[in-house]
Amino acid sequence: MIDSQKFVLLLQTDRFQGLVWRTVLDSQKISVIWEPADTDLRANLVQMEQAQMRLPHVLILDVHCLGDNPYVFCRWCKEFYPAIKILLTNHTRQEVSQPERDWAMYQGAADLVLGFQQTNFVGSAILCVRRVFELLEQDDMDGALLIPVLLKLEQDYRAQAADATLANGHGVDHATTNQHPLPQQKWRGRPVVTPTQNGQSPNHTPSKDQSGEAGQPKVRRRYRGAWY
Repeated sequence: MIDSQKFVLLLQTDRFQGLVWRTVLDSQKISVIWEPADTDLRANLVQMEQAQMRLPHVLILDVHCLGDNPYVFCRWCKEFYPAIKILLTNHTRQEVSQPERDWAMYQGAADLVLGFQQTNFVGSAILCVRRVFELLEQDDMDGALLIPVLLKLEQDYRAQAADATLANGHGVDHATTNQHPLPQQKWRGRPVVTPTQNGQSPNHTPSKDQSGEAGQPKVRRRYRGAWY
């Protein structure tokens, strides 16, 4: 049974990582407050204390939310709020070495873990949730509630990753075509193909209307992103 007096404060730079954290912890009846990534945590904690509000038991913080050196905040929090446990996450890494974890804990964090990984989404999520339960000093998680949620999130994660790959590649296999898509520009709501060298579009053959009397290409000019 989760202690209703305990809650988690969450900061993540990646929206999907934050969504996963909130969803999986909600499935375990853990109260979560998800704050913007640029939240001033020091000021927030001081204000909560002055207002005699309950302080979070665990902070789940992406390292990129804490500036160039996340351990500055960890040391400060350890000094002034030693009861608050900090779980650092880094979703941009593929692995965290034991010396890195040891250093993070020496600096005041309770642990340093990876974010939710596409290659091992369910496994990494279970480890993360179990670590939160340990920091909350609560009984083990409810797998019957967690697994269906994770499978749905994994499906969404893979779909998002596929969409990102398609968007980055513009749906073209550059390795086989050896061509790069031209960036789309717009002028007065109409798409305009960016010309290549000499102001001409790819595979462009000047017509009589587009050439001078001597067959020279007409000079093309650019105005506000449009060629004319």
